Amino acid sequence: MKDTSTTEWPLLDRLDEAIEKGDAEEAKAALLQARTHLLVWEYVRQTRWYDTGPIAEILSPRQIAVLWGKPGYGIFARMDPDHWQVESKEKAILKAIGKLTEDMELTPEKTRAITPLIREHEGLECDYRIKIGQSLRDIATLLAEGNDSTEIFDAVRRLHFSHEMFLYHQSTYNTPRFSALIEIAPSIPFARTYLRVRRNEYNESRIMGQYEEALTFYWRPKKN
Repeated sequence: MKDTSTTEWPLLDRLDEAIEKGDAEEAKAALLQARTHLLVWEYVRQTRWYDTGPIAEILSPRQIAVLWGKPGYGIFARMDPDHWQVESKEKAILKAIGKLTEDMELTPEKTRAITPLIREHEGLECDYRIKIGQSLRDIATLLAEGNDSTEIFDAVRRLHFSHEMFLYHQSTYNTPRFSALIEIAPSIPFARTYLRVRRNEYNESRIMGQYEEALTFYWRPKKN
């Protein structure tokens, strides 16, 4: 049933209706449409918010390091760097395969088919997760030293690159995991999982909160 506690979005409604009707073909078409919108949204968000674009061009190396990596404040540094550590890559891989099998209601055959891809990309996700933590520690050290040179800028660039790669390998709803799952996983469980995650993420108050926060980093003319 529809979750009316959040703002409704036409695409999410389309997925909801496909699930209620048990229409696997329509669910698959809606999932593909959702992925297209996701890619566009991520591109716009990145070029207009914190990953690239005008902000990075006008700030000094130290300022952009504060924006991205200052402990407790930076966009990527609101969690302790240890959050990004990986206890065991193999455990993480097995956990991801198990969760995917359960969420997507995969048969043993389908799980075997998807395992090599998940093993590859979960492993790379772990690698970049560790690099994010290391970059955050490097930035914290350089900020404490008062660094405002290309050294701290390079640390921020490493953080940016590692985070981009982390997301690429992590996301079930983006490439490359999506490209395999859309062909292997049953469409109705896939759509149900998508809705469970995305209804919360696409909540209007959450999105507008991010928008208002982003605006604080842009110059705007004073109101008369």
